[in-house]
Amino acid sequence: MYVFLIVGPKLGGNNLANKNVPNGTFLFFFTMQFKKHPILYSFLAILTVYCVNKIPLSNIFIHFGSTEKNSNTLEDTIFNSVIFYVIYFILKRQKIFFFFNSFTFNNITYYIPLVLYLFIFSGGLNSIEFLQVGLIDAFTLVLFSFDTLSSAFLEEILFRGLILGAIISKYYNDKDGILKSVIISSLMFGSIHILNLWTNPDTTFRGVFNQIYAVTCLGFMYSSVYLKTKNIFVLSVIHFISNFFAGVGELNFVQITETLPNVENSLGTIILTEFIRLIIFGIPLLIGLFVIKQIDKKDIEQFISVENYKQ
Repeated sequence: MYVFLIVGPKLGGNNLANKNVPNGTFLFFFTMQFKKHPILYSFLAILTVYCVNKIPLSNIFIHFGSTEKNSNTLEDTIFNSVIFYVIYFILKRQKIFFFFNSFTFNNITYYIPLVLYLFIFSGGLNSIEFLQVGLIDAFTLVLFSFDTLSSAFLEEILFRGLILGAIISKYYNDKDGILKSVIISSLMFGSIHILNLWTNPDTTFRGVFNQIYAVTCLGFMYSSVYLKTKNIFVLSVIHFISNFFAGVGELNFVQITETLPNVENSLGTIILTEFIRLIIFGIPLLIGLFVIKQIDKKDIEQFISVENYKQ
């Protein structure tokens, strides 16, 4: 699919954005179909990104002496950056609904609850507390930072830019079209974690369900804040910071081990634990619902020509 997206501009020339471009142009055909069948093509886009990231580029770096961990990180960063560029090109060239760097200080109030939630529940505060700079390998840290940064920007431009934008293009004029679009894109954002059942042998069904639920609620909050603030750049930076501190422990700055007794929890304790987990993971959903009620359709319409929503 990405071969089609890259060679499309050459086939279409400067008339690519013109509606008279023949349907044989790959990029034109893809984007037109994306607008017409956004849910189907969103899943295809997600599947394509997943497949591209499975290309064993890391073997090249290992061959030249890089460690396996650093090679995998380099591979992810390169693929994330290339795919980000391709999606950004599609959004700009085909005028799919997309906000990049509009910013006003009034929107800071919508970022505050998002940042507080992410730092409190992502484990970021614990990572800062136990972080010891003297034990950090500088090169590994730099690679990890670029990997986390590129991943955050890719996820935002894919799910909030391309997918949410295409779905809004389809359902914008429906009753509660914005809410429907946010729900669908958020479910897609969360549902990709079902792949962990096959890619991670240690993952349980309950664990995957919790991941899907938590990430779906996060996606709802991200999408709502994005539509209200009209700034995917700031959202991507916040996403990066959250992921950085949530994953910084993987670099093994500090190894803390503690032997705890193996205690079997009662059924009541398990149910209570899961109930509390549902409440905590559901907080972003409540934040998103509050934010989405603050969105006026006129806030979006001023950036969209009616022609872009004609099928």
